Amino acid sequence: MNRKLKHKLLLVLVTLILIISTVCQQTISFGKTSKNIVITKNNVELSAYENNGRLMDFILKKGNKKLSFPTWKNVSNPTYSPQLLSEDINNDGLKEVIVILTTGYGSGVLFQEVHVFNENKEGLFDEVKVEDALEIVKDNVKTNLTNSTASIIIGDKDINIDISKFPFDPQRKFENVAFGSITQYKVLNHSLVAEVSATVAPDGGYIGDISILYKLKRGTYQAGKIKFTPTIIK
Repeated sequence: MNRKLKHKLLLVLVTLILIISTVCQQTISFGKTSKNIVITKNNVELSAYENNGRLMDFILKKGNKKLSFPTWKNVSNPTYSPQLLSEDINNDGLKEVIVILTTGYGSGVLFQEVHVFNENKEGLFDEVKVEDALEIVKDNVKTNLTNSTASIIIGDKDINIDISKFPFDPQRKFENVAFGSITQYKVLNHSLVAEVSATVAPDGGYIGDISILYKLKRGTYQAGKIKFTPTIIK
């Protein structure tokens, strides 16, 4: 093979390498779409990118200060957009920043998580731990289920529900009351509240909600009050 042919082959090889490199770079860059959401509340900004039906790469920003949360996720359905709230939920006279994310939803299913922040002297945010609602239910609520009655026991309160009135298939009744197919967070009357559904069967077996009123105790938002509200069947 003469020198000129070798030189031409070398040029072709280099060109192919450059083309392949460029294509690979473009594929990687297209992995994240340019579509993003921005939510503002009282000079605080929450932003995220949409990718494959999920919102991710969240950033919480105020002024030129920002914090990144690469593990946060939210569904991209606008009906369940992230919530950015600014409320004094611990009676300290200062407004906390509350972020509520919806991580999953479906027929009779809704999963949310919550993050609460205090603003520090540097203008950044310190996240305050919030006890998981399902763990609170697990530790504080006892149940019993028979063919006719569901019992919800919270402390010294025993609530009995006649489940024969509910439109579920008795053959599909659970062995015990199940919690958490719907778990959602909200701020009501300047307090953080979680609502956790109680069911006795997959379809037609929703019997009510456990409501958890959070209080700040020893640097953590913990259960201050727990109550059960039964579904009214006429």
